[in-house]
Amino acid sequence: MMASSKSNNRKRRADKQKARDQRRASSRTEFVLNPELEQAFIAWLPDSEFADELTPEQAVGGIGPVMGMIAHGNPRFSATAWTMADLDVFAAFLDDVEATGSELDVQVSDGLQLAAVAWLHFLEKTDRWTGTDENLAYCTGVLGLDQLDGPPIRTPSMIELDPVDPEDEGQALAALPLFTRLTTVLEWIGDGVSVTEAGELSVDRTVDLATHLGFELSERPESMYDLSSVSIPWVVLTTMGIVSINGDRAEPTGRVDLSSAGDLQTLRKALTATIAAELADFRSTDMSMDGGFIDLQLLLAGMTDEPLSPVDPVDDEFDDQQTVVAKTFASALTARFIDDGYFVVVDGLLEVPLPLRPAILAGIPDLGDDDFDDL
Repeated sequence: MMASSKSNNRKRRADKQKARDQRRASSRTEFVLNPELEQAFIAWLPDSEFADELTPEQAVGGIGPVMGMIAHGNPRFSATAWTMADLDVFAAFLDDVEATGSELDVQVSDGLQLAAVAWLHFLEKTDRWTGTDENLAYCTGVLGLDQLDGPPIRTPSMIELDPVDPEDEGQALAALPLFTRLTTVLEWIGDGVSVTEAGELSVDRTVDLATHLGFELSERPESMYDLSSVSIPWVVLTTMGIVSINGDRAEPTGRVDLSSAGDLQTLRKALTATIAAELADFRSTDMSMDGGFIDLQLLLAGMTDEPLSPVDPVDDEFDDQQTVVAKTFASALTARFIDDGYFVVVDGLLEVPLPLRPAILAGIPDLGDDDFDDL
């Protein structure tokens, strides 16, 4: 829920003890909302994004105490022009409740936060905001208002694909750089190469294969998995059984012509395995921030009539370090997907080519209910 952003992105947080004092005093502070403004808010709510979460009575009943809390510390407080300091008072109150309040207290504070988000959204959407753009961006960013206008979260089961002509699919798959890369790896393996006890390439062999593939290394990797340019095709070839591990050697199981558009099943499986390998560790951290999850959403959106734009890795005012890392990872992976032909950029948006969609969709892991707990 939006409450999950309460502890993040607060760069001008007010003193917590002051917030506690204001919280105790807020019940004695009344803020009289302009009746015309209140009626406009009530009229706007039923057709807003908050219609299913807040009744007008709940919204007005919630925003009153919030404004009273802020006004207690700022006699010049304006209902339509919150400042950063105003929002910090409320944010500190939310933190205080989350840290020390009962379960009921937290539920109440969540309701107050939702009312505050609805109020700011109302002001912005109806052009009633009278403060600065900077203050509005800060307040809405801290409360998570920016999430309201974000794209929907998609799962593979939501995607409906149009039929693809097998000949078109085969030709599109065979033309991908992926198959040139896999063929190059097979040529490098030859009749077989030595592997570690774990069935992996040693660091020396990893460096040799990366060089053979044409990649320049800025530093020596510690393992094969530090270089996706090597580990991804290796995982694909072994997963598909094109290369088998026998003791301390990896050997090709047969001469598969990966450049042939005639073997549609093999081509499709190779791309599916590649996408699965690329996104394999998207569940390994908080997936709401993980770069792999971002690219998963970009791929799914790219198969719809609502594709998304590439991720901007630049840290903005409200990005914490985890988000910056996720965006940086996602941006790099997106660039690789564009180079590899899995994305095409159309009018600044990322679309997945129609003939590639069946194979790519099959490689995207589905999402269960547990995956959404931290979103």
